[in-house]
Amino acid sequence: MKSKIAVLLKYSLVLAVTGFHNALPAHEFWIDPVDYELSPDALIVADIKSGELFDGQTYPYMPERIVHATLHTPDGSTPVSGEAGTYPAINVAASGNGLQILTYQSTPSYHQYADFGDFQKFLAEESLQWVEDRHEARGLDKQFTEAYTRYAKSLVKSGAGKGADYLTGMNYELVAKHNPYRCSGLQTVSVQLFDHQQTAADMQVSVFHAPANGGEVTLTRYFTDANGLIEVPALAGEFLLGAVFMVEGSSADIAWHSHWASLTYKVL
Repeated sequence: MKSKIAVLLKYSLVLAVTGFHNALPAHEFWIDPVDYELSPDALIVADIKSGELFDGQTYPYMPERIVHATLHTPDGSTPVSGEAGTYPAINVAASGNGLQILTYQSTPSYHQYADFGDFQKFLAEESLQWVEDRHEARGLDKQFTEAYTRYAKSLVKSGAGKGADYLTGMNYELVAKHNPYRCSGLQTVSVQLFDHQQTAADMQVSVFHAPANGGEVTLTRYFTDANGLIEVPALAGEFLLGAVFMVEGSSADIAWHSHWASLTYKVL
């Protein structure tokens, strides 16, 4: 098992995102609530974003790019819908006095790699170097197409925010084992990574933290233990967690298919 990388990586530049379909996949994709704390039955308003360091491009509601968007509450699950082209992408009423779980799965998008060095850099950043060896073993061309699919999740506090996060059925998913809105006295929030409902061991998880005091956003990279768990410091502020799974493409035209899981929440 790899050990946690303890060094905080501080960025001075924000990478530009060039478009929803043609952007390099090596950017985080997340649900960004306007407010993480709401009164019971208030409207949950959230953006869909892609970029780095909690900054990036914001996308409207685009039903043709969504496999599903759902609000999971103590009262049940509700599809999230809207009018095409509207901002923010998510507008849905909270339900009940408890933890609200937003999930979003995209349809696949595609990126054409013309420079294999870009792919190697991406693999190194995500600790997926085995893919390069497998690429060569498969005899694949250095210029190729990668598909990528996003699985985003966000936890919002309604009222007292009671309840717990859980597996919602996405193929790739991060689950907070502690409710971040009710973790007073805890030093860390345990988060578990899943691949098709099975725990994912020895996988890199990138953790971005935006401090509550408005300080500089930091990134720490962890590796899951044998049970797919990492321990994220329970520091005040906003968190974005991301993990990338890579599988071989399903057709001759698609060499690889990456699957990106993300989770956002706030520690009060």
